[in-house]
Amino acid sequence: MNNKLPATMEKSSFPQIIGLMIFVFFLLTKDNNLKLDISKLNFNKDYNKQVKMMKGIKEYFPDEQQVLLSKIQDIFDVLSKINRIKSDEYDEVIQSQSNLPSIDKKEKILAELGKYSDSKNKELIDKVVDTKRNIFKTKDNIERHKKMVESKEMSKLESIALFMDCFKPILRDDMNKKVRKVEKVMEALMIPYEDI
Repeated sequence: MNNKLPATMEKSSFPQIIGLMIFVFFLLTKDNNLKLDISKLNFNKDYNKQVKMMKGIKEYFPDEQQVLLSKIQDIFDVLSKINRIKSDEYDEVIQSQSNLPSIDKKEKILAELGKYSDSKNKELIDKVVDTKRNIFKTKDNIERHKKMVESKEMSKLESIALFMDCFKPILRDDMNKKVRKVEKVMEALMIPYEDI
């Protein structure tokens, strides 16, 4: 079913455009009359209703008129945002992340900035974020290692091998390969003589 206006109204004419402009001025005036008096424009009015109204009615107009109505909707949207800036009404947009530590908040900010940065800056931001994450992984690994050593009996070699594992997140790939080779040697040294 076609919900649009009849074909006779599909071509926008000069009178229709003028009519729409008068309609906009009517919505902008303080006393809601049709006098096009610029001095009476009300910039303190809440225009959210007009934005919603335009969204609701424009789909029933022909395509060309929908474009014009979308522009009028944008005007109301701009006026609404100007009013919000003037009245400083931002309570509904404030989101609290007070439960996050400061360092995590900074990481989140950088990660979000990286999404909208050019490739060169994005690469740099990603490296900073990854470095921070890897440092904290290493810190957590060291704390886990300390608790493990305190709660479990293990040989010096086993403790050293596990301690070396802690630093893998912050080591380059070539260094991690070298560490893995050392670990294999240490694993061989930990095999009891009678099991060889």
